[in-house]
Amino acid sequence: MAIEEVEIRPSLPRDYKLPKKEASEIIKNKTLLFDTVMDAIGDLVSIQDLDMRIVCQNRAIRELMGAHIGEPCYKIHERRPQICEGCPMQESFKTGKIARALRTGISKEGKAGRYELITAVLKNKEGKIVAGIEVVRDVTERERTLKELKE
Repeated sequence: MAIEEVEIRPSLPRDYKLPKKEASEIIKNKTLLFDTVMDAIGDLVSIQDLDMRIVCQNRAIRELMGAHIGEPCYKIHERRPQICEGCPMQESFKTGKIARALRTGISKEGKAGRYELITAVLKNKEGKIVAGIEVVRDVTERERTLKELKE
């Protein structure tokens, strides 16, 4: 299932002045803008279709988990044969709302880490849910520090 085009409509104040030419070119080209924003985000970001197949990954997630366009996220991130129990993306697909979870994921090197996931749905022009976006933050060190403080 391919992801449908999602419109980006910036809301600008009336007195907004266009940025310099270089920045203006990025803003005019929606694909370039999307790619630039995705790769500028330091957190791990991916988009999955309704079948949980990865359709887009930002640079941060590709570097940690590897490039896996077209593959089911659960096989890559948690190395499972089916959708993960308590998957926040599934919750978002069911409710249409933002969902959160704390999970253990496995990097491309096989190293386990703790990750905070935040998911939200993406809708087409008709308002139908067509995919979901997942923002993932590595909280391994934070959890380790909290554990040490408790001991």
